[in-house]
Amino acid sequence: MIWLLSIPFIFYFTFRDIISANIPFVDGGMANGNFIEWTFTIFVALLLSCVISIVPFLIAGFIGSLPNRQGTVSEKYDLVALREKDGISGEFYFLGAGKIKNTEYYFWYRKDENGEITGGKTKRWEGVKIFETDSTPQMIEFETEYLIKNIENWLWIIGIDFRSDVKWCPRFVIPKGSIKEGYSL
Repeated sequence: MIWLLSIPFIFYFTFRDIISANIPFVDGGMANGNFIEWTFTIFVALLLSCVISIVPFLIAGFIGSLPNRQGTVSEKYDLVALREKDGISGEFYFLGAGKIKNTEYYFWYRKDENGEITGGKTKRWEGVKIFETDSTPQMIEFETEYLIKNIENWLWIIGIDFRSDVKWCPRFVIPKGSIKEGYSL
């Protein structure tokens, strides 16, 4: 976050320097500039400010990615039902233009601590794992934990952690023989 405080200064000094340099106007400077000249100057200053402002984001992201972290079990729920299904969705724009997206999901029902049965869906990422065991069916959820204790209390001051938590996808424990194998054409 401390690196991001430099962005307003970057914008201020970039705009100040470009306007005071009378770029690209030689005769009369910005005081005699018309609308197009001022618009071009503001556009160039805005573009340069945004390009220069990438540096503080990169520094904050680099510092935020340094601490090691792991996924720890946060909740265990009794699993009532689990199903895999393709989620085909599409959008139509204009004159036959559009897109079709195929996303696979795991649809599940679980029993919460208070006995309520809730349902939801989880995208089928690489991190989602299913285990066939003789134990009771469960859904295990994870949360991010830094290996250095209390680092999350001050990490936001000096860095931003842009890493995703895909590795901490839920784990499903199901009874043996629940997965049906085979191909049908």
